[in-house]
Amino acid sequence: MLPTLLLALTATGAPFASGGASAEAPVEPVRVLLLGDSLTHGSAGDWTWRYRFWRHLAETEAAPVDLVGPASDLRAGSQDYVDPAFDTDHASLWGAQLTEQVAGAFDLAATYRPDVVVTLIGLNDVAWKGRSPAQVEEDMRRTIAELRRGAPGVDVVVGLIPLTEVPLVPETNARYSSLAAELDSAGERVVTAATDVGYRRSTPERQRQTYDPVHPNSRGEVRIAAAVADAVASLGIGEAYPRPLPALPVGPRWGAELSGKAKDRAVRLTWVSAPGTTGEVVHLKDVTAGGRWVRVSGVVTEGAVTVRGLRNGHRYHAKVKPVKDWAQATDVRSNVLSLRPRPRG
Repeated sequence: MLPTLLLALTATGAPFASGGASAEAPVEPVRVLLLGDSLTHGSAGDWTWRYRFWRHLAETEAAPVDLVGPASDLRAGSQDYVDPAFDTDHASLWGAQLTEQVAGAFDLAATYRPDVVVTLIGLNDVAWKGRSPAQVEEDMRRTIAELRRGAPGVDVVVGLIPLTEVPLVPETNARYSSLAAELDSAGERVVTAATDVGYRRSTPERQRQTYDPVHPNSRGEVRIAAAVADAVASLGIGEAYPRPLPALPVGPRWGAELSGKAKDRAVRLTWVSAPGTTGEVVHLKDVTAGGRWVRVSGVVTEGAVTVRGLRNGHRYHAKVKPVKDWAQATDVRSNVLSLRPRPRG
């Protein structure tokens, strides 16, 4: 149940005025707790869908929103958000299971007093914990009960589990939807967010919504954020996310620091990759021959490579482009080096 705007009223019910201007109490922010696993937590080099959700609410003329929770980090305590300029508070943890969240839901709600809780959790339970859809549904039922006990009047948005290709996920989502319809009431809303719609696993050859088999790239982040924003809007907070969704670039957003040394018919390149980058792809251009940029390596994870078979005396330009697992950046690169291979001696 959402907080209401409190106005100072006269005995007749009219707004209290002083000095010719009406005085209104400040609008209290809507407290939103994001409860999830790695899909919500994020890792170094991510924006996270939390960022995109918060920015959407901040950019629409909605009531102020305060994201609350015990954490503000990314995986392993990293603070390397692409853009940390948002409310980073959350209650998510890499590898979390709904089974584990039931016991702590009361304390979490009682401590942070959310007006709305958004859950996006359950994938680990069905995919790795071996829980059945019926068991996960019961865990969600108990979690919602504990949230209500800790923060009476709280509204709950149940995010449907992305990756419907995973066995048991579609059945679990169907149970989540039925549970939300059953528990929804005027005083304590329960609605679902269609976070499963359009979320498809990438492959090394084709970029969809993930940078690995599970976790969202920028396109997955905005898709999840849009579905959550739509559900939250149905509770009277903010507006639905604008469509069509933006076509965002994928891959790391920071380039490496590249250095190198010319050798006999070769160049030795070394680099320090940015946070969240798992490898680099090397590109060379033979400037002397008027050549174009050519990819000369696969994904290199060691931080160094020697490119051989070059022409002595030719000027080469070199750069590396960052990769995060399956997501290769096409619009981000390191600094460009200029090197001229020479014979030994």
